[in-house]
Amino acid sequence: MNINASIIDQRLNSLIDTIRRQAAEELRINDPGKLKSLAFVYFCVQTILDLDDSHTFDCLMEGGGDFGVDAMHISEEHDGEFTVSLFQAKYKNDLQGNANFPENGINALINAIRFLFDPGAKLEHINQRLLTKVEEARSLIRDGYIPQVRALACHANGAKASP
Repeated sequence: MNINASIIDQRLNSLIDTIRRQAAEELRINDPGKLKSLAFVYFCVQTILDLDDSHTFDCLMEGGGDFGVDAMHISEEHDGEFTVSLFQAKYKNDLQGNANFPENGINALINAIRFLFDPGAKLEHINQRLLTKVEEARSLIRDGYIPQVRALACHANGAKASP
């Protein structure tokens, strides 16, 4: 057993209790495996962006039509720019710590960036939560603000990345 994987797993079990009701009501997620995966995305967003619970949950995009984007956050405008953080997260329920981040997850995130920020792209079959965020970002761009896009690939209980 990998001690780091065990610590993260324990933290996720605690977060599940925090998000369970809201996940069921807003995202229709009740399955224990999907709930743990959602808790991992929540953990990543909250840790990296230092958001409170309600703002963290608002970033989550779980479900079909998410273009490989598990969470999206749009910062406040500052000096004519704003930051869009897109998260793709993979949680393996394997405490050995030897799984890898799948290449298709990275490719999906890259394609999402190309598609979601193309103002001419027609968004069909898109998750309503994601559509709301994308339209917010597109509106800021139309208003003359410049986006700084960050793609964050988060992985737990996997093998260490090679340099």
